[in-house]
Amino acid sequence: MHRNVGNRERNIRLAGGLVALGLGLFAPLGKPGKIAAISIGAAELFTGITKYSPVNQMLGIKRHRRGPIRQIGHGIGKIRAIV
Repeated sequence: MHRNVGNRERNIRLAGGLVALGLGLFAPLGKPGKIAAISIGAAELFTGITKYSPVNQMLGIKRHRRGPIRQIGHGIGKIRAIV
């Protein structure tokens, strides 16, 4: 499982997941509406926490980027760091 969700998408998914989960738990919805809202909320929270989306993977979408590689130090003991 590799990351394929970027930071902006992650924040949106976390917020949307919390809203959907709250609606499913506290809103006056029928039983099918509560089940749907809780399921969607849980899926969005999972995606936001793990930064992995199976749907993005199936569609070939990769929004997670690593920062540029920088050299730290000088001489023989250079260390490469991903920022």
